[in-house]
Amino acid sequence: MIRLPFRVVPSWAALLVACLLPLGSLAAEGLKIEPGKWKIQNKRTSKINGANAKPMNTTKEECMGDQLTLDELGEEAQSNNCSSDNVKASDGRLEWDLSCEAQGGQATGSSVYETSSGGKKITGTTKMKVTGRLSMTVRNEFTATHQGPCD
Repeated sequence: MIRLPFRVVPSWAALLVACLLPLGSLAAEGLKIEPGKWKIQNKRTSKINGANAKPMNTTKEECMGDQLTLDELGEEAQSNNCSSDNVKASDGRLEWDLSCEAQGGQATGSSVYETSSGGKKITGTTKMKVTGRLSMTVRNEFTATHQGPCD
């Protein structure tokens, strides 16, 4: 589970986890990658009611298959009242919008993921805005690099 760098209303915590899923649970229509072990570095910045929250930087390793798709994201998002729209997939690039509803508010945002180096590097950015009981913006940037075969 992703740990948020700040306290939020509990229903919003689950919502933001769904919106800012780690790379391994995201998939991309037609986004081909090198299967194996990947090193994923995340940098998350946010503002709550206009005040900067503590940035969060994480690094982890994860095994992934040869393609990313939005199917798994859809399963997670549906369980958190989220939907993805405006999905655009092209050679090495995936973009989509995300909208989630929770008790007391709504979150909207967009994501862009790109591959390079023959599918051995992925970069991405997700931007979310939460309105309702609290006002919050979140920006998540990541870089993932292929490390070799899974252990």
